[in-house]
Amino acid sequence: KVDLADAPTFALTLLASPDGREKTVVSYDARKGTLTLDAGRSSLDPETEPETVTVVHERASDTLRLRVFVDGSVVEVFADDRTCVTGRVYPTLAESCGVGLACLSGGMNLKLTQWRMRSIWR
Repeated sequence: KVDLADAPTFALTLLASPDGREKTVVSYDARKGTLTLDAGRSSLDPETEPETVTVVHERASDTLRLRVFVDGSVVEVFADDRTCVTGRVYPTLAESCGVGLACLSGGMNLKLTQWRMRSIWR
C-alpha cells in the first residue's frame, strides 16, 4: 500500500541482478495515473523480445494498493483490484532475484508485505 497524497512517482524493481544488468521495473506515476511494467532490461538473452506495457489506472483514493505476483517467467501487477498489467520475463543470471523500491518524485509512505508462493506440485 502506498500513500499517494504527495502525487509521487515510484518504481518497484524485481528480479534484479546485483550489478543492475538485469531488472524488471514496475512504476506508477500518480500525476499521469499510469502503471507501467518495463521488461526492457529483464534479460541478457538476445533472443528475448522484452516489452514495456503502460496502462491508465484511475485511483479512487490517495492510497494505491499494488499486488505483484512473480511466478516463473510471469509478472502480474494488480492495482486496487481493478487494473492489471502482465508480462513475461526471462532473466538469465542466477543472481537476478533482487527487489528494490525508489521514490522518483514527491514523497510517500508505504506498507510492504512479501509472501512466498507454494508450488502446486507439492
